Parts: sequence; C-alpha cells; structure tokens
Amino acid sequence: MIEQTNTTRIALQKRQVEQYRKQCEAARKDGKPAPPKPFRTELLPVEWFHCLRDEKQSDVMRSLQAVTINSIPALRSIANDIIFDVLVYMTPAFCQQVLECVTEQIITLYSAFSKVHPEFAAQGGLTNLMGHSLGSVRDQ
Repeated sequence: MIEQTNTTRIALQKRQVEQYRKQCEAARKDGKPAPPKPFRTELLPVEWFHCLRDEKQSDVMRSLQAVTINSIPALRSIANDIIFDVLVYMTPAFCQQVLECVTEQIITLYSAFSKVHPEFAAQGGLTNLMGHSLGSVRDQ
C-alpha cells in the first residue's frame, strides 16, 4: 500500500508539472502572466491490516493457522489475506476495532501534517479522504 501510494504521488506530481508547463506556455503565447504554481497534493496512506493481526488477535490468528491448508500456497494466501479479513470485518467487534484504528491514524497523520504545514488551513488547504477495501463490503 505504501509503495502504491508513493507511485501514485509521483505520477500525480508529474501530471501537475506537465499541466503547469502547458498553462505557462499558453500564457506566454497569449502575452499573459504565468499562472500561479499549483499546490502540491499529498497522499498519506492509512493501513488497517495490522489492526486485525496484532497480539490481541493471537488466538484468532492461531486458530486460522491451525485450519489452514498446507497445500496450494496461492489459494491459502488468498483465503488468509483477503477472505479472512472480510469475514472478520463483518463481525461487529472487529469492525469497530478497525474503524477506531483507522480513525486514530487519520487524526495522528493530520496532526503531524498540520505541525509541519501550519499555514495549510489558513491558505485554504483542502483535505479529502479516499477509501478502498473493507468499507465497501459493509452496509453503512
């Protein structure tokens, strides 16, 4: 997830630079001043995976390993890493634990970002949340 976020961040920033250069060239041809530089878009990943697999869940993880088929490693990996997460997330106690974990990380990341960029909110900075994964399997 972190690697994919970094790749997306780099691609997004390259696209912003390309668009800005095109706008500057168009402005130059029209004899207009260059447009303002674009704001940087920051992507900060939030992971929930460890929330289901920490020491508190050791009994659950031991049970999972005990019933895991030792043959067909690819199928075992899919079952343990994807299907298991969905089934556990559908359990209210685990769902709440994941939501709390994600919420806590978002608050921590935003607080750290705000300390590094104290002018962000005052300059009209916007915050967006994008989600993918377990939240899409649950009716809200």
